[in-house]
Amino acid sequence: MDDKSFTGAFGLSNTSIIFIFAILGICALHYHFRIRFDPREPPVIHHPVPYVGHIWGMFKYGAKYFQIVNPQNYPIYTLPTLTSRTYITTSPTLASLVQRTHPNLSFYSIILPITQRLCALDEPTMRIVLANANGKPGPEALMPEMHEMITSTLGPGDALRELTGSQVAEMGRLFAPVAEGEEKEVLSLYGFVTDVFTKANAWALYGPQNVFRRDPGLIRDFWTYEGGIVGLLADVVPWVTARKAWLARERLMKAFETYVAEKGYEEASTLIQRRVEMNRRHGFSVKMAGHAELIMLFGVLGNAVPTSFWVVTNIFSRPELLAELRAELEKVVREEEGVRVVSVTALRERCPLLISTMRETMRVIAILASVKYVLEDTLIADKYLLKANSVVQIASGVTHIDENIWGADAKTFNPRRFMAPKPVNGSTEKEVIDRKEPETQQSAVNLPKGVPSAAYRVFGGGSVICPGRHFAQNEIAAFTAMMVLGFDMEEADGGRIRLPEKDEQTVPLSVMKPKKDIQVRMMRREGFENVKWEMEL
Repeated sequence: MDDKSFTGAFGLSNTSIIFIFAILGICALHYHFRIRFDPREPPVIHHPVPYVGHIWGMFKYGAKYFQIVNPQNYPIYTLPTLTSRTYITTSPTLASLVQRTHPNLSFYSIILPITQRLCALDEPTMRIVLANANGKPGPEALMPEMHEMITSTLGPGDALRELTGSQVAEMGRLFAPVAEGEEKEVLSLYGFVTDVFTKANAWALYGPQNVFRRDPGLIRDFWTYEGGIVGLLADVVPWVTARKAWLARERLMKAFETYVAEKGYEEASTLIQRRVEMNRRHGFSVKMAGHAELIMLFGVLGNAVPTSFWVVTNIFSRPELLAELRAELEKVVREEEGVRVVSVTALRERCPLLISTMRETMRVIAILASVKYVLEDTLIADKYLLKANSVVQIASGVTHIDENIWGADAKTFNPRRFMAPKPVNGSTEKEVIDRKEPETQQSAVNLPKGVPSAAYRVFGGGSVICPGRHFAQNEIAAFTAMMVLGFDMEEADGGRIRLPEKDEQTVPLSVMKPKKDIQVRMMRREGFENVKWEMEL
C-alpha cells in the first residue's frame, strides 16, 4: 500500500500520520522506561513533565524546591527522576535513621564520583579511592583510614589546638593594616571576608609554602573555580561550557602538583602532612595527590566564608545586638603590654550571645541536603521502602524553618535561640528561670529545649557529620569578635548596614550566599583607632 492509498484509506494527511506515530513512539518509550513503584515506597509526587520535571525544578529553584513541591507536608516523599527516583525526608525522626551508619545507605557512593569531577582525578586514582570505600570487612582501604584520620585530627586535641592557634594568629595579622588610624576604608565586604579566610586558612593548613603565598593570583582562581563548580560537575565538555572555572582549576592543580612535588607539605599542619603522606602511601601519584587538595580547600573555605559574612551582617545590621555583643566581648579581652588580646577559648566558654548568634545564623542559611545512595532495598522505620540504586536526601532547608520543630518564629532570626539559663550551684534550669537569674547567668546550648538533634543539620549528622566543625566554629567566632570589637561599619553611601538578599535558588553546594556583594565603609572604632590586636587560642 503506497502513501496515497494509506492516507486515502484512513482519511489522514501525512502530517497527521507522522504525529500519531510520534505519540505512539513516546507512549512505547514511556511504558518501557516508566518507574514501577512499590506501594511501600514513600508517597510519590509526580511532575506534569515526566522524567525531567523535578530535575528542572531543582536546578531552577535550588533547595527551595523541596519547600515548593510538598504542600501536603509528607515526612518523606518520592520524586521520580529519569529512570530512577529521589527520596526526600523533612522529618527529624526519619533523618536520624537515614544518617546512622547503615550498610545499605552509602555517603561515599555519592560523594566520591563528585570528588572525581571536582578534582579531575584519573581512573587509576579512582580505583584506589573507591576500593572498599564503605568500610566493609576486608583489606585496608584509603577512605576509611582517611576518614578516621581527619576526624581524630580535627577533633578536640593537640592537632586542633595547633591548627586553630595558627589560623587565628594569622587572621589577627591580616586585620592589622585594615583602616589604620582614623582612615575610612571602602571595600566589598564579601570580598574582604574571602581574602582574610583564604590567606589565613592557607597559612594554617598548608604552611609557608602554600600556593596562595607563592602566587597570590591563585586566590582569584580558587574563587572562580568555586563559583563555577556546578558547570564542572555537569561535566559536559567543561573546557567549553565552564571555561573560566576549568582554566582556573588547571592553574590551581598545577600549583598543587608543584607543592607536593617539592614537599611543601612537610612545613604544613599535622592534618595536611598526614593527608598527603596517606594518599601517596596508598598509590596516588604526585600529580593526583596535588589535585586531591582542591577538595580539602573547598571543604575548608566553601562554608566558612559565606557563614562569616552572614554572621557579621546579621550583627552590624542590628545596632542593639551589636552593642550587646560588644559589652559581652569586652569582658574577655585582656591587655598585655599595650596589646589587646582575644582568646578563642574565652569566646567559646564565656560569650553565649556570640555563640548563639553564630548558631542561629547557620540555621537560617544552611540549606545543603545530606545525601546517601541506596545500595540495596532498605526498609526504614518499619514502614518506608527505599529502593536500590536510588538517592535519599535530608532536606535541611525545610527542617530548619519548620514551625513544628522551632516554634512560631522559625522563619525569623532570633540571636538568643541557642541560649538557656545557666544552672548555678546545682540548680535546675526551671529553678533558675523561677528565680529570674540575671542575663549574665545565660549559657550557649547546642540546641533549644525540645528540638531533636537531627533537626539541626548545619554540619550534617550521624556517621558523616562534618569533622571540621570544631575548627570552623573557632575561626568564625574569632573573625566575628575582631570585627565587632575593632571596627565600625556602614554602607558605602552612608547609613546602617542592610542585610543583602540571600541567593536561595542556586543549586546549593554550600550554605547560602548573598545575591551580590555589598560595599561598606570600615573604620576603627572611636577610641580604638591605634589599638593593636592579637588573637590566640
